[in-house]
Amino acid sequence: MKIYKFYFIQFIVFLFFASTLHARFVWINFSQNTVATFFYDPGSLKESEKYKTVWILANYIKPTRSGEYSVLVKQKFDCRRARYKIMRLKSHALRNGRGPVIANYPKQTDWKMIVASTPDSDLMKIICWK
Repeated sequence: MKIYKFYFIQFIVFLFFASTLHARFVWINFSQNTVATFFYDPGSLKESEKYKTVWILANYIKPTRSGEYSVLVKQKFDCRRARYKIMRLKSHALRNGRGPVIANYPKQTDWKMIVASTPDSDLMKIICWK
C-alpha cells in the first residue's frame, strides 16, 4: 500500500510541474473588431531604450481563405514614432495559436505607421504610455 501512495504522490507532483511548464503565455484581451479578437502577453514584453517588443495573438471569427483561425505575432513597436514592424508571424489552423502551422512569414524589414482606431493603436496605448 505504501508503494502505491509513493507513486501516486510522484504522479501528482509530475502533473503539477508539467502543467506549469506548458503555460507559456498569459493572454490579455486588448481589442476586438469584426474580423478578430486580439490578445497580448504582458510577460513577453521586452523594453529597450527605443523599442518595445511583445507577442500578440489574433483569433479570427471566421477562418481566412487559407484556413487560418489564428496568428501568433511577435511585434516591435517604436513608441516615439508611432510605428511597428513584425518580427515573426505564424498562422495556425486552430484558435489560440494551436493546431498545424499553415504559414510562417518572414521578418519585416520596413516599419509601418500605426493607424488610429486599429488594434495596433490600442496596444500601443497600453504598452507605450505606462
